Amino acid sequence: MSELMTATPDTARSLLDAAYSGLGLADGDLLEATKSPTSASGSAWVEKGEWLALGQQVGAERIFFVENNPVIVFAEQGAEVPEHWLRLFNRVWCMARPQLLFLARDGELSVYNLTKMPAREQDDESRQERLLGTVESAAKVQETLRDFRRDRIESGRLFEDERFGYDNRADRALIRDLRKVRKGLLDSKLKIEYAHALIGRSIFIRYLEDRKVLVAAYFQSIAKENDRDDWAKLLQRIPPDAFLPEDERPVYPRVLADKDFTYALFERLAKDFNGDIFPISQEERDAVTADHLKQLQVFLLGRADDSLFFFAYRFNIIPIELILNQA
Repeated sequence: MSELMTATPDTARSLLDAAYSGLGLADGDLLEATKSPTSASGSAWVEKGEWLALGQQVGAERIFFVENNPVIVFAEQGAEVPEHWLRLFNRVWCMARPQLLFLARDGELSVYNLTKMPAREQDDESRQERLLGTVESAAKVQETLRDFRRDRIESGRLFEDERFGYDNRADRALIRDLRKVRKGLLDSKLKIEYAHALIGRSIFIRYLEDRKVLVAAYFQSIAKENDRDDWAKLLQRIPPDAFLPEDERPVYPRVLADKDFTYALFERLAKDFNGDIFPISQEERDAVTADHLKQLQVFLLGRADDSLFFFAYRFNIIPIELILNQA
């Protein structure tokens, strides 16, 4: 009778522990993701603290470092949320530096390639494109995932494989995508200074949104102050940005559907934050058309071109200093 019973699958906890020990990672620079120093991370906090706090924010359990660079992120996947791999993959991808994601759930440990582009769909094809290996038993971790041993990670031999690259890393991809947006606006006969102003303000607004500095009520207050019921209704109209989970859909792209609303927002931001950051001239307002704003909206929703990753960027995760260093 007992022989016919299905064996209990190994837990996510046991699979991760097997990876830490069986691949030799526990003997290297493996630290708990935490927002504040611990006894284990205290001496390394100056060099790695921001990464460890960011790791906790995206849902990581631990991070493996090589020369202070985060290379592997370890996390657990909730079995009750099948699409969780995609959301976690995209969030960790936004950290820009890590190259591997070890994602465990009861009965399975999967290794994902973070140098691939972010995922739009949660189907099996998307998963397989990013999957480097998988194992279902803690006893088999050491053998099945031997390519991911500590010595191969620290020496860099693993990443000499053609499966890895850097062009689609979040910070590099963002700079590339911003250049495409600028080219699109310039091709639409918009002066370069106005294109830069629109793009700069848009990234600033998305940064504030993702960091919860700007919330829906802020946009609604602008509509109310201007006594514009049509603007308030516009905020309730969700553009076709199905790539984003409902709780992560930004409000700003909806505002871009109306030029007057867009510039009312710009003026309010200039007043509330710093009017010298992105000054607004009458010449710019006259030059920018609804078509320019529509084009910007399409870019920000990630619908303009499958090679654009705006649907995946989370500005509360992408390290800003990495973006600036690539500019």
